[in-house]
Amino acid sequence: MKVPATSARYNSALRFIESREFFGMKLGLDNVRDFVEHLGQPQDNFPTVHVAGTNGKGSTVKMLGSILKESGYKTGVFTSPHLVDFRERITINGQKISKTYITNFIERHKPEIKTRQITYFEVMVSLALSYFASRNVDIAIIETGLGGRLDATNILLPITCAISEISLDHTTILGDTLPAIAKEKGGIIKPNVPLALGVMQPSAERTLRRIALKRSSKVVPLVSERILKRYQPSLALVGEHQRDNLRLALTVVSSLRTRGYKLSETNIKCALQKTRWPGRFQIIRNLNGATVILDVAHNETGIDAFVKTFKQKFPERKAYVVAGFVKKKDHSHALKKLLSITASMALTSVKTRRTSDPLELQKITESFNNKNNSPMVTTYKSSQAAFRWCFRQAQPKDLIIVVGSHYLVGEFLRQQDAL
Repeated sequence: MKVPATSARYNSALRFIESREFFGMKLGLDNVRDFVEHLGQPQDNFPTVHVAGTNGKGSTVKMLGSILKESGYKTGVFTSPHLVDFRERITINGQKISKTYITNFIERHKPEIKTRQITYFEVMVSLALSYFASRNVDIAIIETGLGGRLDATNILLPITCAISEISLDHTTILGDTLPAIAKEKGGIIKPNVPLALGVMQPSAERTLRRIALKRSSKVVPLVSERILKRYQPSLALVGEHQRDNLRLALTVVSSLRTRGYKLSETNIKCALQKTRWPGRFQIIRNLNGATVILDVAHNETGIDAFVKTFKQKFPERKAYVVAGFVKKKDHSHALKKLLSITASMALTSVKTRRTSDPLELQKITESFNNKNNSPMVTTYKSSQAAFRWCFRQAQPKDLIIVVGSHYLVGEFLRQQDAL
């Protein structure tokens, strides 16, 4: 009989999981494949949909999870990264994995995790698959972490694969051209498993179609504009870019229907109205009357989509902006685009050893700022100080943007009640 988790035991398990970040990121499948074999191959106990891509894959996963849940299927969803609580990554019908399950899993398998030097992400994937199997889910929607070919989630043999928009991100790992990145993402394509492709650049799509042809994977036709227009008004997620994510989700739905899944138009529309994805143009009304917009946009395509959505929702408006990013990326494009909607900007570090230096970011803004008519840009060592500065400046009816790294948006959500 499983013993309920005490706070002390859960906190100990959580610290152990977090300690696995010491081993960094391992691109490869042997480690996680051996570990899930030790667990009894839990991924073989339920069907999966595997989703990769640069931008939009998380939104697509959330839509699919909501649609399947609304249609009566017990649905597991695995996403990453999280914002506040790492249990956000593993849910069944929208409910986070229990602390008790996490505690028991870690206490039981800690020796193996240590011996095999299982990384943080490999622990999360294995934990998710084990949890879904133990709870007898009808289906699970699994989002890749980084890339696809060597991502720990690629041990799956799904019933459908899906790849969202491809853009330049993590170029030091995945390659510095769209075809190179598409090749890595296309590593999830499996022989004789249907493939749904989102709206993307032709060079990326050609690469993925070539891989699919070699592996005898049939590319599911992208749903028509007519069908898309039937469902788009029901979508609660904000932004034109969500239109493309919805189109991909509906294409996966068409593939699942051929497998016998009963997904009615009524249930789909109801599910789309209920879909929530924190940190994606998430609008919060602050106690002082200001409107706060949270978004984890950090690469070029994501920032472009965010700024475009902001200008559509709030034409001719400027905002107080708090921005923070991680290293090993060129943030010039992001900062330049953000300055176009900025009244005043605070650049801050985020709580990770990979944080970008706010002073370096400030130098970038100075390189293309219009000296005669440029917003003030200040720097802060802590996000809390940046948030407080922003709220002191903003008046009721003003707009505040918190944008960039998942770490930054997560920090705001944790601190918002104290601001």
